Amino acid sequence: MKLPPELGLPRNAVVLGDLKQLVDLINKENAKRPKSKSESGGAGLEKVNEILLKLAQHLALLATAAWKMQKRLVDSETQEAKESISESDARKLFRDLQSVFSALSDMGITIRDRSGEAFDYGMPEKVVDAKTQPGLARECVAETLRPTITWTTDFWKDTMIQKGEVIIHTPEA
Repeated sequence: MKLPPELGLPRNAVVLGDLKQLVDLINKENAKRPKSKSESGGAGLEKVNEILLKLAQHLALLATAAWKMQKRLVDSETQEAKESISESDARKLFRDLQSVFSALSDMGITIRDRSGEAFDYGMPEKVVDAKTQPGLARECVAETLRPTITWTTDFWKDTMIQKGEVIIHTPEA
């Protein structure tokens, strides 16, 4: 897929459709690395294991934050959403949510909400619906239904791991 320059992604950015492609990409990058005579095929596997260990650590942080949020939002007896939450719990939820975004950022995950941005048909987001809006000079993203998510690691920059979905507004014909 050709990515338009206004996305701010490098020209060599990779767009992934699933996790198998991610594993294939890691293996491909490992195969490119020059190996010394004393180095066996284990160095590439070590790098993959290092990435998986970091991923597991961050997933544990994310799971803990999700668990904390659930404890504050769900009634422990009925397992239903609480009718209301205290101001103290609201502040704690905000901190829990910040820790989720912090863990994602530490992992190299970038979440892109395009709401309010000008829309270009070369953008990677899938248009779910388009509605005519009077007074517009060009298309714009009215709402992001799913954000575009990219992942940057030692091997690559800005690899798209989730294609966003948007609703756009278009000018009257």
